[in-house]
Amino acid sequence: MTWLWWAGSILPFGFLTPILFAGAAARIKKRSWYGWAALYAVAAYGGLIATVIGPEDSDLDGAGSLVMVVAWVAGLVHAFAARFEYARALRGPATSVDRARELVKRREEAQRLAAREPQVALEMGLGRPDRRGADHMGVVDVNHAGAKAIAALPGLTQRTAREIVRCREEIDGFSSVADLGGVLDLPADTVETLRPYVVFLPR
Repeated sequence: MTWLWWAGSILPFGFLTPILFAGAAARIKKRSWYGWAALYAVAAYGGLIATVIGPEDSDLDGAGSLVMVVAWVAGLVHAFAARFEYARALRGPATSVDRARELVKRREEAQRLAAREPQVALEMGLGRPDRRGADHMGVVDVNHAGAKAIAALPGLTQRTAREIVRCREEIDGFSSVADLGGVLDLPADTVETLRPYVVFLPR
């Protein structure tokens, strides 16, 4: 349980952090976390030793206390941030159903963003799989993408894609998938097939 791993870093003053990181590393086979476990162990236990052997209120005592506090806070923040990665690793690889659901969710999110914040969508490259560095989110912007990207859509051919590019220049873009189907006289089943995969950002 990931919350127990994170909560265990709170008490007692981070002394469990090295053990918890080592245990997590063993469970998900992440070697770098063994290194973190060793680092937190040196800081926490080394600081404790310094406070024990150093005279009270001495520089050694103060340094040891400071190191323990730093190790405690750093380990707590690190464990909190890493718990998501730990949880994903415990779940194991996503199934084909999980991946399909995630793709559908991303496309639906892309269409909402295109409708509500078109300028943001344009800036991030939504619907532009043909643009380097763009976050296309699994859809194609019919009003801006190249013919090759449009031709990859289900139900379309390269010839139809070239015709779409030609028509959009003449009419300054399409307003919806229904508009696209009407202008190009596409079959109704093709229009419905395209609906989840396309957006129409303003030109």
